Amino acid sequence: MFCSKCGAQNDEGSAFCINCGNEFKMDATAYVAQTSVTASGNIHSATHEWYYHLDGQSYGPFPENEIKKLITDGKLLSDTLVWSNDPRYAERGWIKISDTELVASQHTTFEQTQSESKNHDFKEFVGSHVRTTFKTFEDISLDIKNSSFIKNCGTVDNRFAWAMVGIQVAVFVAGYIHWVLPILCYSALAFLARKDVECIATFKGLEPSKKELLHGSLWGFFLSPVYLWKRATKIGDKKRLQFWACIVVSIIGVAFLFFAELSSINNTLIVDTVNEIIVDNSLGNARCVNVTRTQKLSDTYSIYKALLDNEMAFDINVTFLSNNRIFVEIPDAGILQMQGYFRK
Repeated sequence: MFCSKCGAQNDEGSAFCINCGNEFKMDATAYVAQTSVTASGNIHSATHEWYYHLDGQSYGPFPENEIKKLITDGKLLSDTLVWSNDPRYAERGWIKISDTELVASQHTTFEQTQSESKNHDFKEFVGSHVRTTFKTFEDISLDIKNSSFIKNCGTVDNRFAWAMVGIQVAVFVAGYIHWVLPILCYSALAFLARKDVECIATFKGLEPSKKELLHGSLWGFFLSPVYLWKRATKIGDKKRLQFWACIVVSIIGVAFLFFAELSSINNTLIVDTVNEIIVDNSLGNARCVNVTRTQKLSDTYSIYKALLDNEMAFDINVTFLSNNRIFVEIPDAGILQMQGYFRK
């Protein structure tokens, strides 16, 4: 009987190893050498059994052909410890596979076998992960298609909500062009809000009520940011991206209209002042209808192009004073009069 720890030979039935004190257990780690003694006194193994030690555990017994198969499959490496009741190795205790003749009869070298095994294991590892990844994407795609993923996560189609943000931009641009256009934009917001209510209800597997559709349309028409806030609360969207985008757009739009209106007021004041100069100096019966700034020389001084109702145009100098007052100068007004600029 041989010790599984140090390989020392002990008497049959011993409880502890006489060499290292290892406790014997009658399981896969009990190594019993079945031997027979010939007439000449030479010891031969009746059956050569093999054991291997891996990850702190000992496994066996295995016949020699099975051990060779484990080596060929790459499950046992060159530095794996083995022990056998073969008289050639029994007294040596646990030794590395590379120190035995287990691989001597193989068709390929041990190093080739291990290299091929490692390549196979690596390819199998990568292949299994790729298959798992594609399987995951397929499962997610299927869940989205069946709407179960959307229902469970509260994620709905946001196209209508983002379209409302886009229309909100158009509201301010349209308001600068003509007062009728914003009404059309608000109508579009009401329509989009209604479609969004239907979309949310569909993803939840419900039928939207007339009250929900009406409320969505009204909030969309009058206060689209409020609708987007209520929508985010309803679907559990903590980021509320559409709401904040709408707020940012609204702030920018209000600022745009404010400065546009301020510019319009200034232009009207300049037009009136130019007409006063024409009348007061009896320059002619033509009147200024519009002015456009062509050059800003400072915060208070600019050059404008004045357009008359006879389609004549000329440059004027405008100085902005305090208390919303302006000073307008028509350079070479007399020359312009002689050239017929102010005649209709």
